[in-house]
Amino acid sequence: MGETITAHKALIVYRLRGSILAFAINLRKRRRLQLSSAIVRPQGNLGQRVMLDLQREQFEHDERFHRDILRLDIHARLNHMALHFCKYTGQFATVFASGDAELRSRTITDSFIISLCSANALDLNLSEKVAPSLGDTVTLHDIGIFLASRLYPGARLDDAWLLAVHAIHAGKIARACEKIDHLEAFPFREELRESAVRLCQIALIGASTHSVDLLSAARERRRDIRLRSPFFAHLYQEKN
Repeated sequence: MGETITAHKALIVYRLRGSILAFAINLRKRRRLQLSSAIVRPQGNLGQRVMLDLQREQFEHDERFHRDILRLDIHARLNHMALHFCKYTGQFATVFASGDAELRSRTITDSFIISLCSANALDLNLSEKVAPSLGDTVTLHDIGIFLASRLYPGARLDDAWLLAVHAIHAGKIARACEKIDHLEAFPFREELRESAVRLCQIALIGASTHSVDLLSAARERRRDIRLRSPFFAHLYQEKN
């Protein structure tokens, strides 16, 4: 009788372990396929925590869909980011000349995304830098409004401003990369980190000023890139 009870308990434990293992495997699979899509938070997308989540999600995205860039050495990767920022400066110049609202929103979003990529390359936690005094109970929009009042008080936050400030800090990143080429006595690491933070802040300000939902826009932009992969439908089981 005792042996029968013992065997029955062992069977229950065996089945329980199997169920737990199956659940864990399924959970990991879902998390992998969703590319951290669970970062959408209720009650306004709390800013500081979402900033960290966005940076982490960008890292995961780049690991899967931009491995050509991640295989480059750190100098080449930073040069690539500098080219992106310079391209966006040109696009802001087009916006200034034409007033193209769609191009403005897309360029703000893309510049924000590249600031996340740059921060990852520089081992920089943007959530601790963009507005650390606000805590984690504010929205990205709130952060943008706060940064505008603190960094550019009284400024007219129009397309001319967006072009000028973006050009200044994109130029600083390009300058730091060029100084590395010549091995000049220059604090290039500090310049790169400071400019990456400021470009992120500028994107947040621009998004708040022009009513761009950066959380949704950044995730949609990454989805567009994922859909270009010939293996996307098979590996990630998402539809167009």
